[in-house]
Amino acid sequence: MLNATNEIAGKYAMALFDLAQEEGVLTKAKEDMTFVAGVFAQDAQFRDFLSNPFVDGAARKACIVEIFQNRIQALSLNFLLILAEKKLEKLLPLIAKSFQSLIYETEGIVEVKITTARELSPDEYGKVERELAGIFKKPIVLDRHVDKSLLGGIVVQIGDQLIDGSVSQRLRNFEHLLNNLNERTKGAVGA
Repeated sequence: MLNATNEIAGKYAMALFDLAQEEGVLTKAKEDMTFVAGVFAQDAQFRDFLSNPFVDGAARKACIVEIFQNRIQALSLNFLLILAEKKLEKLLPLIAKSFQSLIYETEGIVEVKITTARELSPDEYGKVERELAGIFKKPIVLDRHVDKSLLGGIVVQIGDQLIDGSVSQRLRNFEHLLNNLNERTKGAVGA
């Protein structure tokens, strides 16, 4: 289900991207989507209202117009109204993320998801960013995540490519190696 949801969000993000590019307002659309996603993320009451199945479409649209009419361009507002009409407002965070990824791609920026066992300091994030920028020879944007189950190390994901340098992964690899050695030893002893 998540892949289907991501696919739908990607299609809507691409539609907005294409329209904004065609109308020459891509930068403004980027600012609008960042603003809208921020409101959506920070205002639980707004989010709950939009996702309530008992609120009719006209009320959702009126709420969107009231909140965003004088804050975002007409193209972005109309896009939000289409989402409301199709009852897809809950996809706003995914659409905004997909839209941002399209912007990065256009600007030649590599988006890298990094997951660490703890929050890194600004200096540590800077070092990771510089190292990756040196490898790719392109500007880097880090999508930062913390997962305490990693124990230590770092997991880097660029598109579909995953580089798992976590301590957890190293321990799993070591355990696998020990299991293989045990199996070989048992076979040699029994022979």
